[in-house]
Amino acid sequence: MMFFQRRFFNTKRIQEGRGIGVDRRHCIRRCRLSRLIIVLFLTQLIFLVVVYSDFKIPSHPEFFVFNLNDTTTSSTSRSINDTEPCALLFFGLVKEFKSTIFPSIDTSILELNRHCDVFLHTYNLTHMPINNRSSESEPVLLDVSEALLLTSDTDHVMFEPISSFHKQRDGILNHTKLNFHRQSWGDCCTSHENMIKQWHSIQQVWNLMKKNERQILMNVMNHTEKTIDSQHLHYYKQVGLFRTDVYYPSPIHIFDSNAAIANFSHYYGFNDRMFYGNYKYAEIWASKRFEFVRTFESKYMVKTNRTLTTDEWLALGKKMDGYHSETFLKHLLDHYEVPVEKKDKCVMRVRSGPRIKVGDCVELTQFNSNKKAMEHIALPTTAYEPIL
Repeated sequence: MMFFQRRFFNTKRIQEGRGIGVDRRHCIRRCRLSRLIIVLFLTQLIFLVVVYSDFKIPSHPEFFVFNLNDTTTSSTSRSINDTEPCALLFFGLVKEFKSTIFPSIDTSILELNRHCDVFLHTYNLTHMPINNRSSESEPVLLDVSEALLLTSDTDHVMFEPISSFHKQRDGILNHTKLNFHRQSWGDCCTSHENMIKQWHSIQQVWNLMKKNERQILMNVMNHTEKTIDSQHLHYYKQVGLFRTDVYYPSPIHIFDSNAAIANFSHYYGFNDRMFYGNYKYAEIWASKRFEFVRTFESKYMVKTNRTLTTDEWLALGKKMDGYHSETFLKHLLDHYEVPVEKKDKCVMRVRSGPRIKVGDCVELTQFNSNKKAMEHIALPTTAYEPIL
């Protein structure tokens, strides 16, 4: 700037007749050229601002740093905020994924939260487990590699052998079976085992994310392990957790709530098909289930009584007995005082076939008829069979 001021000052002196031995016309031309350079520079700067005005900052630490000690979300930031690190965690079985489920995840979740890191845990199975309760009585072939459509970062993906699950969880599985939920799940223990497998998958994908953010905190932000543990530091601000075996017809922006669940099919508890919100509440939803078992049994659980019929249980006001998934989840979140917000987000279960349970979200106005529900499915009607 001083360079341009000096040239302007010298030109002015020449124009006023107090030259310094430099040809006046030559100096004036140089001054005009300098001004032209400034104009071109400013024009280019304005062009860059306009072109990149909606540029999204990736959720990688080399681009920015935020206050790790601030785990709150202010009222003004409860919107799509793509300058804060976030994570999308997917868990469960991978079935009918490439053709049916992934397109809905891509449109309703990934595209709307494209700056978020993606993590996945699934079981390394070759066949779909038989589950008569969900009318899946044939061992359908699975291609779990289709899950890699979610992310190409193999460090963010875990394909776990089912034998590993049993090695880690058979103790808690056998313990909780003593109070399996009988009323609506029938005989022990296919549905109960599937619930514990889902808990494990959720816990594992959370651990996978934690391992990744620990590396970020240590290698990029230069925190020590002692500091991370003592100050409970974390990198991600907002986290979403989603099943891999359901269809998502509703758009989901994970920054629009502190603790959101889908507002249907609560079954006297809380819908358990998805969650998104700030880190501290997502951590409870994802990682506290196994350690909450003893508290649940001693304080909240209605013990299974195999001598009573369902009608007798309801007459006694015993809504759901034993380890009923939605009931357990409500007690968990209430116990830790999570401020749950029920969102009108539809999540449709998908069965092998593919078959989509279009009637799942009938409690929501937008989906309160089969016709309305099918209008929200962005697939040709010949590509799936609706379960009405």
